[in-house]
Amino acid sequence: MLKASDDMEKRVPCKYCGRSHKATAQFCAVTGKPLIEEAKQNGKPDQSDIIIKESFTQPISQGVNDQASSLPPVSSLPSLSAKMLSLPGELTEPPAQPPQSVPPPPPAKPDTPPVKRAGPPPMEIAPSRAAAPKKGQEKCPLCGGFHKKGARYCGVTGKEIFRRKCPVCGKEVLLRKPDSRFCPLCGKDMGAICPYEDCKAPFSKRAPFCRVCRKKIVYCVYCKSANSIGNERCFNCDITLPEVTGQWPLFKGDLSRTGTSNETLQFPLYPKWSFPDKGDVKGFAAAPIIWRGTLYIGDMGGNLYALNQYSGEQIWSRPVREAIVSSPVIYHDTVYVATIEGKIYAVGAESGGIQWVYPKALGEKIASVESSLLIDNMHVYGITLAGEVFALSRDTGEPVWWYREHKVSLQECGRGVSPALSGNSLVVAVPGGRVVSLRTDTGEKQWVFPGDAPLSSPVCGTPSIWKNHVYAADRSGRIYALRLDTGEDSWHFSTQVDGAINSSVALGGGNLFVGTWAAFFYCLDAVAGGIKWRFRNERITVWDAISSTPCVLENQAVIFGTHSGYLYALDMQGQEIWSYRLEKEVLSSPVISDGFIYVIAQDGFLSAFYPRIAQKG
Repeated sequence: MLKASDDMEKRVPCKYCGRSHKATAQFCAVTGKPLIEEAKQNGKPDQSDIIIKESFTQPISQGVNDQASSLPPVSSLPSLSAKMLSLPGELTEPPAQPPQSVPPPPPAKPDTPPVKRAGPPPMEIAPSRAAAPKKGQEKCPLCGGFHKKGARYCGVTGKEIFRRKCPVCGKEVLLRKPDSRFCPLCGKDMGAICPYEDCKAPFSKRAPFCRVCRKKIVYCVYCKSANSIGNERCFNCDITLPEVTGQWPLFKGDLSRTGTSNETLQFPLYPKWSFPDKGDVKGFAAAPIIWRGTLYIGDMGGNLYALNQYSGEQIWSRPVREAIVSSPVIYHDTVYVATIEGKIYAVGAESGGIQWVYPKALGEKIASVESSLLIDNMHVYGITLAGEVFALSRDTGEPVWWYREHKVSLQECGRGVSPALSGNSLVVAVPGGRVVSLRTDTGEKQWVFPGDAPLSSPVCGTPSIWKNHVYAADRSGRIYALRLDTGEDSWHFSTQVDGAINSSVALGGGNLFVGTWAAFFYCLDAVAGGIKWRFRNERITVWDAISSTPCVLENQAVIFGTHSGYLYALDMQGQEIWSYRLEKEVLSSPVISDGFIYVIAQDGFLSAFYPRIAQKG
């Protein structure tokens, strides 16, 4: 007879895989199934599924099965026989041992679920952190690592990876959000898609409704991204979405400086109110901004005002002790404004309290800032009269980067040259007759136009960005259309108009509008560059130069002022719709908001026009 060793005595056969496991094992190493299964009826074990796990020193219970009950007593078996060892799948009795009193196992609770295990836990596979992807891998936009090409979910964050084909570069790109607007490869605008989760159909920009689901679209007043009804903040730039129509949060209305409003006006218009009433304000020099029913404007005496946009009543005023000659900008309930003494202020929109000032040190200043600031979700951008372009932290006012192209003062072409923004490109006209594109995060130069020699005449207005093109006009009357990515001239020539241009261009409805000092107002095709029409009031015999940047009501009218004091509204064919003559020259850009037109004359008064006729008597 063979004598069983200790190891053999501690192993039992498995009814799942046919192999033997240790008697103390709880799960099968091959299938992962539990080796001890207890019946839940009456608190007794299921007799058909018992696999002995206890030590062989315990006797076999009576009545386990018919075969076990027919075996001879344990005391009559001095040792294991070879026959007993050769019975696979059957229970064998251990050698005789001194009897021991072992308490029976406690009955299982009826409400205690059995221990289950489907197998070993899955292994977490981290993405590759190599410098370049291997064959069959692609970079994940969520974690920055590399995953298997075509993976739908990130292996680290567990979030879904969205894919979309860029219509500009033609490549499939991986996106963090399904409605991301800019391509991560070429940086171009990929167009708009429906912001509703159950649609996501592409549609043309500025469409009021989705053409597929027919739901209304809300556009951000800063980045022009499409948002669904009910969103409190824009998904792209995180700015608070407007609750009412007619927002004009910065100079020329938006980050791209197009000067376009999506409102419609009812003509004729009449004076509604003016500010100040008694002339105790030292005069306004730049156009106001409007946000949620409040108008913000700075004067030459160094005061920032908040007025009720409908009545003109003063809400609060904040003295900054330095003249303000540029339009402020508002972002996340904070108003930012620059002064001619080289100070940048961040002021609370509700109370007028100062949040931060740059430079912080008393007496420390930068060069004079007489152009309007620009804000995105990270930085405050501006340009000084010394030609320095800067970026400050929006939250703290700390400097992020500085850039200077030439050591020439902006005073050679006037004041008011402000930057424009699209994607990660900041475009500004710098001294010396050049247009420069900078990266918004680092200030690194991306391109400069012209590349070899500067323009013969400087650019005296703020550039505008529309459909991946930059539009700018120099003082000699030449207008340029440059590619946003490379700075190349798309028209391959400059369109020449009569008279010098000392204002900015405006874009709307596929047209470019600009006025000249020769009293002509021009409309050009923004795509081809040809002149469509020009307007001049032949009834005016005095010099009627145009230094006012126009404001465009898309597909309805264009509004501008002249040196003779006239405020004009022309339709898209160049025909006069309405005009009104003020007492002084109109030099600032008109602002359109919620049915009102706001304009500043040379006497420093702010006038509001409304299309409702005043009651008689």
